[in-house]
Amino acid sequence: MGPASRESILGGCQHISRSGDGEIRGSQAKVWGGRGPPASRGTLRGSSVGSSDAAEPRRQLFREGHATLLPAQVRGEHGHRLFGLLQGSGVPAAHCRLHPRRLPGEPTGHPVRGGCALFLRPPHSGMSHLMPLPSNGPLPEFVSLHFEEASFLWALRRRAVHASHYAFADLERIDERIEAHLDGLRISGEAARSIIDEALSVAGMGEIFTVAVSALDTAPAVRLLPALELARESEPGLEAFLAALSWLPWPRVAGVLSQLLGEEDPALRRMALAGYAAHRQDAGAALSRALSSTDAPLRARALQSVGEVGRRDLLSFARQALTSEDEACRFSAARSCALLGDKAPVPILRSLADQGGPHAAEACELAVRRMDRREAREWLMGFSERPDRFRLALLGSAALGDTFFVPWLLRMMRMPELARAAGESFRFITGADLLERPLEGEAPEGFEVEDDPDAELPWPAPDAVEAWWNERKGDFHPDARHLLGQPMTSESLRDALRLGLQRERKAAALELAMRHPGQPLFDVGAPCFRQRQWLAA
Repeated sequence: MGPASRESILGGCQHISRSGDGEIRGSQAKVWGGRGPPASRGTLRGSSVGSSDAAEPRRQLFREGHATLLPAQVRGEHGHRLFGLLQGSGVPAAHCRLHPRRLPGEPTGHPVRGGCALFLRPPHSGMSHLMPLPSNGPLPEFVSLHFEEASFLWALRRRAVHASHYAFADLERIDERIEAHLDGLRISGEAARSIIDEALSVAGMGEIFTVAVSALDTAPAVRLLPALELARESEPGLEAFLAALSWLPWPRVAGVLSQLLGEEDPALRRMALAGYAAHRQDAGAALSRALSSTDAPLRARALQSVGEVGRRDLLSFARQALTSEDEACRFSAARSCALLGDKAPVPILRSLADQGGPHAAEACELAVRRMDRREAREWLMGFSERPDRFRLALLGSAALGDTFFVPWLLRMMRMPELARAAGESFRFITGADLLERPLEGEAPEGFEVEDDPDAELPWPAPDAVEAWWNERKGDFHPDARHLLGQPMTSESLRDALRLGLQRERKAAALELAMRHPGQPLFDVGAPCFRQRQWLAA
Protein backbone atom coordinates (compact mmCIF):
# COMPACT_ATOMS: atom_id res chain seq x y z
CA MET A 1 0.00 0.00 0.00
CA GLY A 2 1.40 3.35 -0.99
CA PRO A 3 1.97 6.49 1.09
CA ALA A 4 -1.30 8.06 -0.08
CA SER A 5 -3.36 5.22 1.37
CA ARG A 6 -1.42 5.34 4.62
CA GLU A 7 -2.15 9.06 4.83
CA SER A 8 -5.82 8.29 4.41
CA ILE A 9 -5.75 5.82 7.29
CA LEU A 10 -4.16 8.44 9.52
CA GLY A 11 -6.75 10.97 8.45
CA GLY A 12 -9.47 8.43 9.10
CA CYS A 13 -8.21 7.70 12.60
CA GLN A 14 -8.17 11.40 13.41
CA HIS A 15 -11.62 11.78 11.79
CA ILE A 16 -13.02 9.02 13.96
CA SER A 17 -11.88 10.80 17.11
CA ARG A 18 -14.33 13.67 16.50
CA SER A 19 -17.07 12.07 14.41
CA GLY A 20 -19.11 10.05 16.84
CA ASP A 21 -18.42 6.60 18.17
CA GLY A 22 -15.97 4.94 15.82
CA GLU A 23 -14.98 1.29 15.87
CA ILE A 24 -12.16 -0.15 13.77
CA ARG A 25 -13.15 -3.31 11.90
CA GLY A 26 -10.55 -4.78 9.59
CA SER A 27 -9.88 -2.25 6.85
CA GLN A 28 -13.18 -0.44 7.39
CA ALA A 29 -14.17 2.11 10.03
CA LYS A 30 -17.78 3.00 10.61
CA VAL A 31 -18.67 6.33 12.15
CA TRP A 32 -21.93 7.11 13.85
CA GLY A 33 -23.11 9.51 16.51
CA GLY A 34 -24.86 7.75 19.38
CA ARG A 35 -28.43 7.14 18.26
CA GLY A 36 -28.49 10.27 16.16
CA PRO A 37 -30.12 10.72 12.77
CA PRO A 38 -28.73 9.01 9.66
CA ALA A 39 -27.25 12.31 8.51
CA SER A 40 -24.69 12.01 11.31
CA ARG A 41 -23.46 8.64 10.10
CA GLY A 42 -20.78 7.93 7.53
CA THR A 43 -18.46 5.20 6.34
CA LEU A 44 -14.71 5.34 5.90
CA ARG A 45 -13.20 2.83 3.48
CA GLY A 46 -9.57 2.72 2.49
CA SER A 47 -8.66 6.11 1.10
CA SER A 48 -12.27 7.30 1.00
CA VAL A 49 -11.89 9.36 4.12
CA GLY A 50 -13.93 12.50 4.71
CA SER A 51 -11.32 15.17 3.99
CA SER A 52 -12.15 18.17 6.14
CA ASP A 53 -9.97 21.24 6.04
CA ALA A 54 -9.03 20.64 9.66
CA ALA A 55 -7.65 17.17 8.84
CA GLU A 56 -5.31 18.36 6.09
CA PRO A 57 -2.55 19.79 8.37
CA ARG A 58 -2.45 16.43 10.17
CA ARG A 59 -2.00 14.58 6.88
CA GLN A 60 0.73 17.01 5.88
CA LEU A 61 2.58 16.22 9.10
CA PHE A 62 2.14 12.54 8.27
CA ARG A 63 3.68 13.08 4.83
CA GLU A 64 6.61 14.86 6.43
CA GLY A 65 7.20 11.85 8.64
CA HIS A 66 6.71 13.42 12.02
CA ALA A 67 5.72 11.32 14.99
CA THR A 68 2.09 11.26 15.94
CA LEU A 69 0.04 9.71 18.70
CA LEU A 70 -3.17 8.01 17.65
CA PRO A 71 -5.93 6.97 20.05
CA ALA A 72 -5.89 3.20 20.05
CA GLN A 73 -8.86 2.31 22.19
CA VAL A 74 -10.78 -0.26 20.20
CA ARG A 75 -13.37 -2.66 21.39
CA GLY A 76 -13.67 -6.42 21.11
CA GLU A 77 -11.29 -9.24 21.82
CA HIS A 78 -8.41 -7.72 19.82
CA GLY A 79 -7.25 -4.78 21.86
CA HIS A 80 -4.46 -3.93 19.46
CA ARG A 81 -6.63 -3.62 16.39
CA LEU A 82 -5.58 -0.11 15.40
CA PHE A 83 -1.94 -1.12 15.77
CA GLY A 84 -2.61 -4.08 13.50
CA LEU A 85 -4.48 -1.90 11.04
CA LEU A 86 -1.47 0.38 10.69
CA GLN A 87 0.78 -2.59 10.07
CA GLY A 88 -1.74 -4.21 7.73
CA SER A 89 -1.83 -1.06 5.63
CA GLY A 90 1.81 -1.44 4.73
CA VAL A 91 3.35 0.44 7.64
CA PRO A 92 6.33 -1.70 8.76
CA ALA A 93 6.37 -2.94 12.32
CA ALA A 94 9.43 -0.81 13.02
CA HIS A 95 7.36 2.29 12.31
CA CYS A 96 4.75 1.55 15.01
CA ARG A 97 4.89 1.32 18.74
CA LEU A 98 1.97 0.42 21.00
CA HIS A 99 1.57 1.71 24.52
CA PRO A 100 -1.20 -0.53 25.88
CA ARG A 101 -2.96 0.43 29.06
CA ARG A 102 -5.64 -1.44 30.89
CA LEU A 103 -8.75 0.71 31.32
CA PRO A 104 -9.74 1.54 34.92
CA GLY A 105 -11.63 -1.34 36.42
CA GLU A 106 -10.83 -3.68 33.52
CA PRO A 107 -10.11 -7.17 34.88
CA THR A 108 -6.70 -8.71 34.35
CA GLY A 109 -6.56 -11.71 32.06
CA HIS A 110 -8.67 -9.95 29.42
CA PRO A 111 -7.31 -8.35 26.26
CA VAL A 112 -6.14 -4.78 26.77
CA ARG A 113 -8.65 -2.38 25.20
CA GLY A 114 -7.01 1.00 25.92
CA GLY A 115 -3.81 2.77 25.08
CA CYS A 116 -2.11 4.80 22.39
CA ALA A 117 -0.45 3.71 19.16
CA LEU A 118 2.69 5.71 18.42
CA PHE A 119 3.37 5.99 14.69
CA LEU A 120 6.87 7.09 13.72
CA ARG A 121 9.51 6.59 11.05
CA PRO A 122 12.66 4.61 11.91
CA PRO A 123 15.93 6.55 11.67
CA HIS A 124 17.12 4.63 8.60
CA SER A 125 14.11 3.88 6.46
CA GLY A 126 15.54 4.74 3.07
CA MET A 127 12.90 7.48 2.69
CA SER A 128 15.07 10.49 2.11
CA HIS A 129 12.11 12.88 2.01
CA LEU A 130 11.05 12.10 5.60
CA MET A 131 12.29 14.26 8.42
CA PRO A 132 13.84 12.65 11.52
CA LEU A 133 11.78 12.04 14.64
CA PRO A 134 12.00 15.13 16.86
CA SER A 135 14.46 14.56 19.66
CA ASN A 136 12.20 16.07 22.31
CA GLY A 137 9.36 13.57 21.90
CA PRO A 138 6.06 13.70 20.04
CA LEU A 139 5.18 16.75 17.99
CA PRO A 140 3.28 19.43 19.94
CA GLU A 141 0.59 19.53 17.25
CA PHE A 142 -0.46 16.00 18.06
CA VAL A 143 -0.19 16.42 21.81
CA SER A 144 -2.48 19.44 21.37
CA LEU A 145 -4.83 17.21 19.42
CA HIS A 146 -5.07 14.80 22.36
CA PHE A 147 -5.78 17.71 24.69
CA GLU A 148 -8.44 19.18 22.41
CA GLU A 149 -10.12 15.83 21.79
CA ALA A 150 -10.24 14.88 25.48
CA SER A 151 -11.77 18.27 26.29
CA PHE A 152 -14.25 18.09 23.41
CA LEU A 153 -15.32 14.54 24.21
CA TRP A 154 -15.87 15.32 27.89
CA ALA A 155 -18.14 18.22 26.89
CA LEU A 156 -19.99 15.76 24.62
CA ARG A 157 -20.24 13.28 27.49
CA ARG A 158 -21.60 15.94 29.82
CA ARG A 159 -24.60 16.35 27.51
CA ALA A 160 -24.89 12.62 26.76
CA VAL A 161 -25.38 11.73 30.44
CA HIS A 162 -28.80 13.41 30.39
CA ALA A 163 -29.68 12.76 26.74
CA SER A 164 -32.71 10.78 25.66
CA HIS A 165 -30.91 8.77 22.98
CA TYR A 166 -27.76 7.50 24.75
CA ALA A 167 -27.51 4.04 26.29
CA PHE A 168 -24.85 2.79 28.69
CA ALA A 169 -22.89 1.23 25.81
CA ASP A 170 -22.85 4.59 23.99
CA LEU A 171 -21.59 6.35 27.10
CA GLU A 172 -18.96 3.68 27.61
CA ARG A 173 -17.60 4.23 24.11
CA ILE A 174 -17.21 7.94 24.82
CA ASP A 175 -15.43 7.16 28.10
CA GLU A 176 -12.98 4.84 26.37
CA ARG A 177 -12.22 7.48 23.76
CA ILE A 178 -11.63 10.11 26.46
CA GLU A 179 -9.35 7.72 28.31
CA ALA A 180 -7.39 6.98 25.14
CA HIS A 181 -6.66 10.68 24.61
CA LEU A 182 -5.76 11.09 28.28
CA ASP A 183 -3.32 8.21 27.76
CA GLY A 184 -1.80 10.18 24.90
CA LEU A 185 -1.17 13.03 27.31
CA ARG A 186 0.18 10.70 29.99
CA ILE A 187 2.91 9.28 27.76
CA SER A 188 3.80 12.63 26.19
CA GLY A 189 5.71 13.90 29.21
CA GLU A 190 6.92 17.50 29.09
CA ALA A 191 5.23 18.11 25.74
CA ALA A 192 1.85 17.56 27.42
CA ARG A 193 2.72 19.67 30.44
CA SER A 194 3.68 22.69 28.35
CA ILE A 195 0.44 22.47 26.38
CA ILE A 196 -1.59 22.14 29.57
CA ASP A 197 0.10 25.21 31.03
CA GLU A 198 -0.77 27.21 27.90
CA ALA A 199 -4.40 26.01 27.99
CA LEU A 200 -5.01 27.45 31.44
CA SER A 201 -5.21 30.97 30.01
CA VAL A 202 -8.20 30.19 27.75
CA ALA A 203 -9.78 27.20 29.45
CA GLY A 204 -13.47 26.33 29.19
CA MET A 205 -15.19 23.51 31.07
CA GLY A 206 -13.75 20.73 28.92
CA GLU A 207 -10.25 22.14 29.21
CA ILE A 208 -10.55 22.48 33.00
CA PHE A 209 -11.56 18.81 33.16
CA THR A 210 -8.56 17.69 31.08
CA VAL A 211 -6.11 19.93 32.95
CA ALA A 212 -7.40 18.72 36.32
CA VAL A 213 -7.28 15.01 35.38
CA SER A 214 -3.74 15.41 34.06
CA ALA A 215 -2.66 17.24 37.21
CA LEU A 216 -4.31 14.72 39.53
CA ASP A 217 -3.01 11.76 37.54
CA THR A 218 0.55 12.52 36.53
CA ALA A 219 1.78 15.92 37.66
CA PRO A 220 3.21 17.25 40.94
CA ALA A 221 0.65 18.70 43.33
CA VAL A 222 1.82 22.22 42.52
CA ARG A 223 0.30 21.87 39.04
CA LEU A 224 -3.12 21.24 40.54
CA LEU A 225 -3.34 24.68 42.15
CA PRO A 226 -3.65 26.74 38.92
CA ALA A 227 -6.44 24.47 37.71
CA LEU A 228 -8.23 24.74 41.06
CA GLU A 229 -7.91 28.54 41.10
CA LEU A 230 -9.37 28.69 37.61
CA ALA A 231 -12.21 26.32 38.50
CA ARG A 232 -13.33 28.22 41.58
CA GLU A 233 -14.04 31.34 39.53
CA SER A 234 -17.40 29.94 38.39
CA GLU A 235 -19.93 27.18 39.05
CA PRO A 236 -19.27 25.56 35.63
CA GLY A 237 -15.56 25.51 36.48
CA LEU A 238 -16.24 23.77 39.78
CA GLU A 239 -18.46 21.28 37.96
CA ALA A 240 -15.64 20.45 35.53
CA PHE A 241 -13.11 20.08 38.35
CA LEU A 242 -15.53 17.83 40.23
CA ALA A 243 -15.85 15.70 37.08
CA ALA A 244 -12.09 15.24 37.12
CA LEU A 245 -12.16 14.22 40.78
CA SER A 246 -14.91 11.74 39.92
CA TRP A 247 -13.13 10.36 36.84
CA LEU A 248 -10.12 8.82 38.56
CA PRO A 249 -10.20 5.84 40.96
CA TRP A 250 -10.79 6.65 44.61
CA PRO A 251 -7.21 6.00 45.87
CA ARG A 252 -5.87 8.69 43.52
CA VAL A 253 -8.20 11.42 44.72
CA ALA A 254 -8.98 10.52 48.35
CA GLY A 255 -6.15 12.68 49.70
CA VAL A 256 -7.12 15.72 47.63
CA LEU A 257 -10.78 15.44 48.61
CA SER A 258 -9.84 15.11 52.28
CA GLN A 259 -7.79 18.31 52.05
CA LEU A 260 -10.60 20.16 50.29
CA LEU A 261 -13.00 19.18 53.09
CA GLY A 262 -10.79 21.13 55.48
CA GLU A 263 -10.77 24.34 53.42
CA GLU A 264 -12.48 27.46 54.72
CA ASP A 265 -14.05 28.28 51.33
CA PRO A 266 -17.60 26.81 51.40
CA ALA A 267 -17.50 26.31 47.60
CA LEU A 268 -14.47 24.01 47.90
CA ARG A 269 -16.03 22.09 50.77
CA ARG A 270 -19.22 21.74 48.74
CA MET A 271 -17.20 20.33 45.82
CA ALA A 272 -15.41 17.94 48.18
CA LEU A 273 -18.71 16.62 49.55
CA ALA A 274 -19.92 16.11 45.98
CA GLY A 275 -16.68 14.25 45.22
CA TYR A 276 -17.17 11.91 48.16
CA ALA A 277 -20.75 11.29 47.04
CA ALA A 278 -19.65 10.66 43.44
CA HIS A 279 -17.41 7.86 44.68
CA ARG A 280 -20.16 6.77 47.09
CA GLN A 281 -17.79 7.30 49.99
CA ASP A 282 -18.88 8.51 53.42
CA ALA A 283 -17.48 11.95 54.34
CA GLY A 284 -18.06 11.15 58.01
CA ALA A 285 -18.13 13.98 60.52
CA ALA A 286 -17.54 16.56 57.78
CA LEU A 287 -20.94 15.71 56.30
CA SER A 288 -22.65 16.12 59.68
CA ARG A 289 -20.98 19.51 60.21
CA ALA A 290 -22.00 20.70 56.75
CA LEU A 291 -25.66 19.92 57.54
CA SER A 292 -25.53 22.71 60.12
CA SER A 293 -23.58 25.20 58.01
CA THR A 294 -24.80 28.76 57.65
CA ASP A 295 -23.84 28.63 53.95
CA ALA A 296 -27.04 27.58 52.14
CA PRO A 297 -25.41 26.01 49.02
CA LEU A 298 -23.08 23.94 51.22
CA ARG A 299 -26.00 22.85 53.39
CA ALA A 300 -28.03 21.89 50.30
CA ARG A 301 -25.14 19.82 48.98
CA ALA A 302 -24.81 18.04 52.31
CA LEU A 303 -28.53 17.29 52.38
CA GLN A 304 -28.27 15.87 48.85
CA SER A 305 -25.37 13.64 49.89
CA VAL A 306 -27.42 12.14 52.73
CA GLY A 307 -29.73 10.45 50.25
CA GLU A 308 -27.10 9.64 47.62
CA VAL A 309 -24.85 7.68 50.00
CA GLY A 310 -27.75 6.18 51.97
CA ARG A 311 -27.12 7.75 55.41
CA ARG A 312 -30.36 6.74 57.15
CA ASP A 313 -28.82 7.79 60.48
CA LEU A 314 -29.00 11.40 59.24
CA LEU A 315 -32.65 11.21 58.14
CA SER A 316 -33.71 13.37 61.10
CA PHE A 317 -31.51 16.21 59.82
CA ALA A 318 -33.15 15.94 56.40
CA ARG A 319 -36.64 16.00 57.96
CA GLN A 320 -35.80 19.16 59.90
CA ALA A 321 -34.67 20.86 56.67
CA LEU A 322 -38.02 20.24 54.96
CA THR A 323 -39.18 23.60 56.33
CA SER A 324 -36.04 25.51 55.32
CA GLU A 325 -36.56 28.96 53.83
CA ASP A 326 -34.01 28.14 51.13
CA GLU A 327 -35.69 26.32 48.21
CA ALA A 328 -32.56 24.34 47.23
CA CYS A 329 -32.19 23.09 50.81
CA ARG A 330 -35.88 22.26 50.98
CA PHE A 331 -35.71 20.28 47.73
CA SER A 332 -32.47 18.45 48.63
CA ALA A 333 -33.96 17.48 51.99
CA ALA A 334 -37.17 16.23 50.37
CA ARG A 335 -35.22 14.28 47.75
CA SER A 336 -33.05 12.55 50.35
CA CYS A 337 -36.05 11.74 52.55
CA ALA A 338 -37.79 10.18 49.55
CA LEU A 339 -34.70 8.14 48.64
CA LEU A 340 -34.46 6.89 52.22
CA GLY A 341 -38.02 5.55 52.15
CA ASP A 342 -39.81 8.38 53.95
CA LYS A 343 -43.23 9.67 52.82
CA ALA A 344 -43.00 12.86 54.87
CA PRO A 345 -41.58 14.92 51.96
CA VAL A 346 -44.56 14.29 49.62
CA PRO A 347 -46.34 17.59 50.46
CA ILE A 348 -43.07 19.52 49.99
CA LEU A 349 -42.41 17.83 46.64
CA ARG A 350 -45.97 18.50 45.48
CA SER A 351 -45.63 22.14 46.46
CA LEU A 352 -42.32 22.51 44.59
CA ALA A 353 -43.86 20.92 41.49
CA ASP A 354 -46.96 23.13 41.68
CA GLN A 355 -44.82 26.27 41.91
CA GLY A 356 -43.08 25.44 38.63
CA GLY A 357 -39.58 26.51 39.72
CA PRO A 358 -36.20 24.99 38.83
CA HIS A 359 -36.90 21.83 40.82
CA ALA A 360 -40.47 21.28 39.56
CA ALA A 361 -39.77 18.44 37.13
CA GLU A 362 -37.69 16.31 39.49
CA ALA A 363 -40.01 17.08 42.41
CA CYS A 364 -42.96 15.81 40.35
CA GLU A 365 -41.15 12.58 39.43
CA LEU A 366 -40.14 11.95 43.04
CA ALA A 367 -43.56 12.79 44.47
CA VAL A 368 -45.52 10.28 42.38
CA ARG A 369 -43.03 7.56 43.31
CA ARG A 370 -43.82 8.09 47.00
CA MET A 371 -47.60 8.57 46.67
CA ASP A 372 -50.34 5.99 46.81
CA ARG A 373 -51.54 5.06 43.31
CA ARG A 374 -54.97 6.73 43.66
CA GLU A 375 -53.48 9.93 45.07
CA ALA A 376 -50.88 10.10 42.28
CA ARG A 377 -53.52 9.59 39.59
CA GLU A 378 -55.74 12.34 40.93
CA TRP A 379 -52.84 14.77 41.24
CA LEU A 380 -51.54 14.12 37.72
CA MET A 381 -55.03 14.30 36.24
CA GLY A 382 -55.20 17.84 37.59
CA PHE A 383 -52.03 18.66 35.63
CA SER A 384 -53.41 16.96 32.51
CA GLU A 385 -56.25 19.50 32.43
CA ARG A 386 -53.93 22.51 32.52
CA PRO A 387 -51.99 23.29 29.30
CA ASP A 388 -49.23 25.03 31.28
CA ARG A 389 -48.69 21.80 33.24
CA PHE A 390 -48.94 19.28 30.40
CA ARG A 391 -45.21 18.55 30.47
CA LEU A 392 -45.25 17.89 34.20
CA ALA A 393 -48.14 15.48 33.64
CA LEU A 394 -46.10 13.71 30.95
CA LEU A 395 -43.10 13.37 33.26
CA GLY A 396 -45.25 12.23 36.15
CA SER A 397 -47.09 9.60 34.14
CA ALA A 398 -43.77 8.14 32.96
CA ALA A 399 -42.45 8.06 36.54
CA LEU A 400 -45.62 6.42 37.84
CA GLY A 401 -45.58 3.82 35.05
CA ASP A 402 -49.36 3.53 35.12
CA THR A 403 -51.13 2.35 31.95
CA PHE A 404 -54.15 4.38 33.14
CA PHE A 405 -52.52 7.38 31.41
CA VAL A 406 -51.88 5.70 28.04
CA PRO A 407 -55.11 6.97 26.37
CA TRP A 408 -54.21 10.52 27.37
CA LEU A 409 -50.65 10.04 26.07
CA LEU A 410 -52.04 8.89 22.73
CA ARG A 411 -54.06 12.11 22.51
CA MET A 412 -50.99 14.18 23.36
CA MET A 413 -49.11 12.51 20.47
CA ARG A 414 -51.46 14.36 18.11
CA MET A 415 -50.29 17.73 19.45
CA PRO A 416 -47.06 18.64 17.57
CA GLU A 417 -45.55 20.63 20.43
CA LEU A 418 -45.95 17.66 22.84
CA ALA A 419 -45.96 14.64 20.52
CA ARG A 420 -42.36 13.57 21.06
CA ALA A 421 -42.43 14.06 24.84
CA ALA A 422 -45.66 12.03 24.96
CA GLY A 423 -43.96 9.35 22.87
CA GLU A 424 -41.10 9.16 25.36
CA SER A 425 -43.52 8.75 28.27
CA PHE A 426 -45.33 6.04 26.30
CA ARG A 427 -42.03 4.21 25.80
CA PHE A 428 -41.20 4.53 29.53
CA ILE A 429 -44.42 2.69 30.38
CA THR A 430 -44.77 0.21 27.49
CA GLY A 431 -41.23 -0.28 26.18
CA ALA A 432 -42.33 0.47 22.59
CA ASP A 433 -39.44 1.44 20.31
CA LEU A 434 -40.64 4.52 18.45
CA LEU A 435 -37.55 4.44 16.24
CA GLU A 436 -38.91 1.37 14.47
CA ARG A 437 -41.34 1.45 11.57
CA PRO A 438 -44.28 1.83 11.52
CA LEU A 439 -44.20 3.51 14.96
CA GLU A 440 -41.81 6.24 13.86
CA GLY A 441 -43.52 9.17 12.21
CA GLU A 442 -42.53 12.39 10.47
CA ALA A 443 -42.25 15.94 11.70
CA PRO A 444 -45.29 18.04 10.73
CA GLU A 445 -44.55 20.22 7.74
CA GLY A 446 -43.39 23.68 8.75
CA PHE A 447 -43.06 22.80 12.45
CA GLU A 448 -40.15 24.70 14.04
CA VAL A 449 -39.34 25.48 17.66
CA GLU A 450 -36.45 27.54 18.96
CA ASP A 451 -34.40 25.74 21.61
CA ASP A 452 -36.48 22.62 21.03
CA PRO A 453 -36.40 20.56 24.27
CA ASP A 454 -37.44 17.42 22.36
CA ALA A 455 -35.01 17.73 19.45
CA GLU A 456 -33.39 14.34 20.15
CA LEU A 457 -36.68 12.43 20.50
CA PRO A 458 -38.31 10.55 17.60
CA TRP A 459 -41.64 11.65 16.16
CA PRO A 460 -44.35 9.07 16.86
CA ALA A 461 -46.89 7.99 14.24
CA PRO A 462 -50.06 8.34 16.37
CA ASP A 463 -52.29 5.97 14.40
CA ALA A 464 -49.66 3.24 14.29
CA VAL A 465 -48.82 3.67 17.99
CA GLU A 466 -52.49 3.46 18.94
CA ALA A 467 -52.89 0.29 16.86
CA TRP A 468 -49.78 -1.17 18.53
CA TRP A 469 -51.27 -0.44 21.96
CA ASN A 470 -54.68 -1.87 21.13
CA GLU A 471 -53.00 -5.16 20.17
CA ARG A 472 -50.90 -5.38 23.35
CA LYS A 473 -52.75 -3.61 26.15
CA GLY A 474 -54.08 -6.93 27.41
CA ASP A 475 -50.48 -7.90 28.30
CA PHE A 476 -50.26 -5.11 30.91
CA HIS A 477 -51.71 -5.58 34.37
CA PRO A 478 -53.77 -2.47 35.23
CA ASP A 479 -52.70 -2.49 38.88
CA ALA A 480 -48.94 -2.79 38.23
CA ARG A 481 -46.41 -0.03 37.71
CA HIS A 482 -44.34 -0.54 34.57
CA LEU A 483 -40.96 0.55 33.23
CA LEU A 484 -40.07 -0.32 29.65
CA GLY A 485 -42.99 -2.70 29.38
CA GLN A 486 -42.13 -4.74 32.48
CA PRO A 487 -43.72 -4.68 35.94
CA MET A 488 -41.32 -2.91 38.27
CA THR A 489 -39.38 -5.51 40.22
CA SER A 490 -35.81 -5.41 41.48
CA GLU A 491 -34.78 -7.71 38.65
CA SER A 492 -36.49 -5.74 35.87
CA LEU A 493 -35.12 -2.46 37.26
CA ARG A 494 -31.58 -3.84 37.19
CA ASP A 495 -32.18 -4.92 33.59
CA ALA A 496 -33.21 -1.33 32.81
CA LEU A 497 -29.99 -0.09 34.41
CA ARG A 498 -27.99 -2.30 32.07
CA LEU A 499 -29.99 -1.90 28.86
CA GLY A 500 -32.07 1.26 29.06
CA LEU A 501 -31.38 4.74 27.73
CA GLN A 502 -29.94 7.26 30.15
CA ARG A 503 -33.22 8.78 31.31
CA GLU A 504 -34.72 5.32 31.73
CA ARG A 505 -31.64 4.21 33.67
CA LYS A 506 -32.02 7.21 35.97
CA ALA A 507 -35.64 6.20 36.64
CA ALA A 508 -34.57 2.64 37.43
CA ALA A 509 -31.86 3.89 39.80
CA LEU A 510 -34.37 6.05 41.72
CA GLU A 511 -36.82 3.17 42.03
CA LEU A 512 -34.15 0.77 43.29
CA ALA A 513 -32.92 3.25 45.91
CA MET A 514 -36.47 3.82 47.19
CA ARG A 515 -37.17 0.09 47.34
CA HIS A 516 -33.97 -0.50 49.33
CA PRO A 517 -33.66 2.44 51.77
CA GLY A 518 -30.08 2.96 52.86
CA GLN A 519 -28.66 1.63 49.58
CA PRO A 520 -26.53 4.25 47.77
CA LEU A 521 -28.19 5.76 44.72
CA PHE A 522 -26.78 4.32 41.50
CA ASP A 523 -25.21 7.23 39.58
CA VAL A 524 -25.90 6.78 35.85
CA GLY A 525 -23.49 9.63 35.12
CA ALA A 526 -20.50 8.07 36.86
CA PRO A 527 -17.47 6.93 34.83
CA CYS A 528 -18.49 3.73 33.11
CA PHE A 529 -15.72 1.61 34.62
CA ARG A 530 -17.21 2.40 38.04
CA GLN A 531 -20.74 1.73 36.84
CA ARG A 532 -19.61 -1.70 35.62
CA GLN A 533 -18.20 -2.45 39.07
CA TRP A 534 -21.50 -1.45 40.68
CA LEU A 535 -23.52 -3.51 38.21
CA ALA A 536 -21.36 -6.57 38.92
CA ALA A 537 -21.66 -6.18 42.70
